[in-house]
Amino acid sequence: MPYTGGSSGGTVVADIVQADVDAIVQGLTGSGGRTLSDVQDRLSYMEGCLSGANWSLLDDLRFAAWNSESYLSGNYWGPLVDLTSMMWNVRDYLSGMSWGPITDASSSLYTIRDCLTNYWVPGPISDMAYTLWNIRDYLAGWSWGPLTDIRDQMYNVSNYLWSWNYGQSAADLLGAIRSELEQIRTKTDQFTFDGNGRLQVTTA
Repeated sequence: MPYTGGSSGGTVVADIVQADVDAIVQGLTGSGGRTLSDVQDRLSYMEGCLSGANWSLLDDLRFAAWNSESYLSGNYWGPLVDLTSMMWNVRDYLSGMSWGPITDASSSLYTIRDCLTNYWVPGPISDMAYTLWNIRDYLAGWSWGPLTDIRDQMYNVSNYLWSWNYGQSAADLLGAIRSELEQIRTKTDQFTFDGNGRLQVTTA
C-alpha cells in the first residue's frame, strides 16, 4: 500500500525482490554510473570549471579578459599601441621634435624673419637697410661726403661775408670802402699836371 504520511501502526507489505534491492543500492552508491554518480561527476566538473582546474569557456573568457587588459594597457602590441605610437609621432611632428613639413615651414619662416630683420642672415633687405643708414648718415652730416664739404664751404663763405671782428657783413664793409674811395677820388680830382709834368693842386 502507498505511504500517505503520518504514523501508522500497521504492517507494510512490500513485494521487493533481491534484484530491486540491488538496483536501489547501485543507484544510491553510484556503482552503476547512471544516477547519482553522474550528478556527482557533473558537479565535480562544474567545480573544476569554476575553480580553473578544468579548462572551460570561463578560462577562455578569463584569458580573453587578460588579453584585453594587456592590449588596453599597452603590454601587448595591438591597434591601441599603434594609435598611441602614431599620436606620439603626430605630437613630435607638430612640436618640431621630429623633422617634417611643419619644421620645414618653421625653418623657412625663421629664414624669412632673419632676412627681413637681418637677425642672422644678410640679404637684399639688409643691404637696403645698410644703404639707407648710410644715406641717413650722409644727409645728417654724420659721415663725411660732398654734403659736408658743401656745408663747410658755406660756413667759410659765411665767415667771409661777415666780419666777426667788426660785426658787419661784407656788403656793409664794401659800402664803407666805396665811401672812402669816393672821398679819395674827390681829393685826387684836385691834382693836375702842367705842361712840364709838374703836379699842381687846385684848391677851392
